[in-house]
Amino acid sequence: DDTYLERFLAHHKGDAGKALEMLIRCLKWRKLFGVNDLNEDTIERHFFDSGVGYVHGNDKKVILAIKKHKKDSTRLPQFKRFVVYCLERQAQILSPDQKLTVIFDDGRWIRSSGYGFFEIFY
Repeated sequence: DDTYLERFLAHHKGDAGKALEMLIRCLKWRKLFGVNDLNEDTIERHFFDSGVGYVHGNDKKVILAIKKHKKDSTRLPQFKRFVVYCLERQAQILSPDQKLTVIFDDGRWIRSSGYGFFEIFY
């Protein structure tokens, strides 16, 4: 929709060529990752029930409480899906001029969870 396209234009300060390039890369990634298929039924219930991620306040901060997540390499793909789901869900309700804030809370810093870097591109 128009709002989605406006985000790319705003990111590139109105440069339609750069916005189009980024849009195409984004759409390819979304298809490969299966973003449109993500919902509460396609992600392990554990991530919702454990409080690993949630939305805080009216300003729509996505809090990823990594400290509540147990490092488990077998669950990393599902954890990535959960993070993308949280981000996607919030991004859908923001206007193009609003920004989404993501806070990684592990009580100390990301290294305690074992995930020093997330390969999540949005």
